[in-house]
Amino acid sequence: MSELIEKLETGIAAAVHEIDELRAENTRLRELNTRLRALLASYEAGQPRRTTR
Repeated sequence: MSELIEKLETGIAAAVHEIDELRAENTRLRELNTRLRALLASYEAGQPRRTTR
């Protein structure tokens, strides 16, 4: 029984880690999307601008 519990705990920890990585990637992609939308809007307005950090 304790081996099963250890496997479950390990699986849960791995899933939590994967979720954290996916959330970080989601945040990065949302920030990139925001910068790309700003860049597109500036080009559409005829005023290119830098959107780098």
